[in-house]
Amino acid sequence: NNTIKQYIDLNFDLILEYLIMILFCLLFSRCSKALKCFLNFEDFERFLRYYAKCVLIATGTKPKLLDDKLFFNKSVIDKIYYHITELPANIIDKQVAVIGCGDVAFDYALSLKKLGNNVKILVRNKPKCLDLLSRMVLDYNIEVIENSEVQNISTKGDKLLLYTNNGDFMLDNLVVAIGRKKNMINLVSFNPNSCFLIGDLSNINYRQISIATGDALKRAMDIEKYLTN
Repeated sequence: NNTIKQYIDLNFDLILEYLIMILFCLLFSRCSKALKCFLNFEDFERFLRYYAKCVLIATGTKPKLLDDKLFFNKSVIDKIYYHITELPANIIDKQVAVIGCGDVAFDYALSLKKLGNNVKILVRNKPKCLDLLSRMVLDYNIEVIENSEVQNISTKGDKLLLYTNNGDFMLDNLVVAIGRKKNMINLVSFNPNSCFLIGDLSNINYRQISIATGDALKRAMDIEKYLTN
């Protein structure tokens, strides 16, 4: 009972705002619509607060996205993928382009080629991947088109039209691997001394598992020291 009372005291304004929202839905909408609004309320999480002595953030990274200005229409988004696992399971004998110059882009291209697809790699400047990957791409006869800048992406029927300064390409799918960025969450308020970043979030350029493991051990020791003091 004390815990519930404490929670209500700390979050009274938020609870009141949420109750007003529900009442508004009930008064000005059908009950079914009000219930749907209640269950699908996208900002529900902003009404929740969590309290802890310290916070460990391990949200990793997320892919960098293409600029929306390149899309002729929104339908192209359904054929653009930022991770190879997102592709349809039956992607065989398709025309696929991979945009990127690093290890991930070349590894994606090799995986797609091994499935029996016609694959090409579009590189904005020069490849920056491991020599081993470059040699493997050559061995598999994957075309690497350097100095290629994407100008526009549109659709024609069920195909994707990719326009670049080095020519136009008609594709079934497009895979984008142009880098990653920190997947940082928004914290309303926190003490920097009690907030610990870990893994890819704190080592954006060094994402090897051995580094992440060592980093986890170091952060565990930092947290233990912080809680002890």
